[in-house]
Amino acid sequence: MLPAFSKILLSLPTKAYRGVVHRHIPEGGDAAATSFSRSAGGRWNPPGEFGALYTTTDEDDIEREMERAAEKRGITPKDLMPRDIVTISVFLQKVLDLTDPAVLHALKFNPDELTEGTYERTRDLARAIFKAGIEGIVVPSAIGKGKNLVIYSGNLSSKSSVSEKRRRKMLL
Repeated sequence: MLPAFSKILLSLPTKAYRGVVHRHIPEGGDAAATSFSRSAGGRWNPPGEFGALYTTTDEDDIEREMERAAEKRGITPKDLMPRDIVTISVFLQKVLDLTDPAVLHALKFNPDELTEGTYERTRDLARAIFKAGIEGIVVPSAIGKGKNLVIYSGNLSSKSSVSEKRRRKMLL
């Protein structure tokens, strides 16, 4: 599967991305740390291979994103506390928009595969994306609202930036 995705990725357009995104992290933690995602893996990064910053474009989605993260681990949101919500300013050179129907069609993905089911296909695609040097992907939020930006820090160019702008304590 990886070689097929790699060949297709060469033909797909990437764009620059500039804006702010949000994520919840352990209180006092590094907003740009990928060590947990690297070891545990996620939908868009296989465990032990490379890290990813999972962010949302809508701060209002943070609480639901945390509830979903807790649910997937079989714990309650309170078990994850205390946490901070951080706002991050990003400027990326090479981002692939997986919410674009033409991109999904070229990759032979249907929209539901991006948020539901097992992680096998999304991780295969993520491997190819990371290998292609793409800095981030825009994906639909698994909570059914908004979009997420997944950032591959290991691929950031010298012209790209990811910097914390604001932090506040998360309240449940």
